[in-house]
Amino acid sequence: MSEVGLVPFARVALEVAREVLPSYSHRFSPQRFTQPQLLAILCLMRYEDWTFRGAEIRLGEHGELRRALEVQAVPDHSTLFRFMLRLEERVIGQALAEVVRRLQKKKPGLEQNKDCCGGGRDRFGPWGHQHVFHSPARAAWWCSHAVALLAQMASCHRYAPAPDPGAKGASRTSQ
Repeated sequence: MSEVGLVPFARVALEVAREVLPSYSHRFSPQRFTQPQLLAILCLMRYEDWTFRGAEIRLGEHGELRRALEVQAVPDHSTLFRFMLRLEERVIGQALAEVVRRLQKKKPGLEQNKDCCGGGRDRFGPWGHQHVFHSPARAAWWCSHAVALLAQMASCHRYAPAPDPGAKGASRTSQ
């Protein structure tokens, strides 16, 4: 991410996540990581196209990033996955969109939503969240997967053929 940098992104993501989620989901939670810390990591993962294991490795290697996220230990990939399952997809998308919006205020050159999901800046794609791409290659990769998924979904739908108006027994409707 040449436009912003991981550490500034992580700081803003943690700030946004603290506004969105309470620190812990329950008073008897293990309290090893806060929900905002985990949401900030999920935002980083989504923004940088990291896998769960990739995020675990990068956080383990990058001490400054851990300090920005205020985590003493690195969350396991399964911890991140389970946390993601507890959240609604909409929450992650909205948090990421807010992080990018705040970063755009600080650095206006950040590109947003230049993809196959609706065109220009500040437009929402068909899934209700903004897409962020830093290179044409990322946009092309995402678009190719989106088109393949839509084609697969379309092939699953079977439509009944239209009735033949000249066939015997076809009902006539007034026009």
